[in-house]
Amino acid sequence: ILSFGSRTPGRPGWEKTQEYITGTMRGLGWVVEEDKFEADTPLGKVAMRNVIASFHPEGGECIVDVSAHLDSKYEPHYEFLGATDSAAPVGMMLAAAQVLTPALQTHLAAAGDMPCLRMVFFDGEEAYAEWSDTDSTYGARHLAAEWAKSPARFGEGASRLASMRTLMLLDLLGNPRPSLTWQFGNTKPLFARMQSVEQRMRVLKLVVAEGAAGGALLTSGTATTEQRGTISDDHLPFLHLGIPILHLIAAPFPAVWHTERDNLSALDPSTVNALGAILTATLAEIYALNL
Repeated sequence: ILSFGSRTPGRPGWEKTQEYITGTMRGLGWVVEEDKFEADTPLGKVAMRNVIASFHPEGGECIVDVSAHLDSKYEPHYEFLGATDSAAPVGMMLAAAQVLTPALQTHLAAAGDMPCLRMVFFDGEEAYAEWSDTDSTYGARHLAAEWAKSPARFGEGASRLASMRTLMLLDLLGNPRPSLTWQFGNTKPLFARMQSVEQRMRVLKLVVAEGAAGGALLTSGTATTEQRGTISDDHLPFLHLGIPILHLIAAPFPAVWHTERDNLSALDPSTVNALGAILTATLAEIYALNL
């Protein structure tokens, strides 16, 4: 993805990223939708496109929607690549889909039915001028509003939004020794499940990367409940509509955040592989898959 260049909407690298995501997911047999819209930005109207990929959408409610933003920040003075922000999270999602798809297909064939698994690639997360409620999260705001009023496709409730049981949002991941903790109390059990997966993988030496304090990548942290969940990101439009959110984001942000240094050199391969493996194994456990 980084080899495509800047992923600012409308640029060649953005188009190549869109094609790569849709081609990968369609090639795996997932149902892919492209949510096209025009966003009003400080630079004028900009064409944007969310990508939604579903495995067995006929299953109704999705146990979890995994998401990240596919765009990179508009920067007129240099080519901003956004390795942690959020090429690496998108790569983790695509890798998880590649590993999980054969097991999902086997499980569906044996069971005859199962809840859907969905991956959402948001466009237009980044601000064009200065982050605000109207200059940011363009794709997430558009999709949340559309799904809140769109009728359900497979009887999963009054609207398409009703098919979303939990939104997992990945952002600012891939830098060495990140600080990752839970942000919302109602998804703390899911975060604890991911912690358990990490611990078991460490015993098997499948995860060796360390977090900010050494040891585990996913920690309970020391912040109070009131100090959590304060980061603005693509989850907010869904949070405001009552969707439970698991926000996996490095906090404090990586030192390379919104700089030219957020490129391939900012990524720690061990950390990227570890977080991708934890994500994949957690989804496999949630969906009772045999990998």
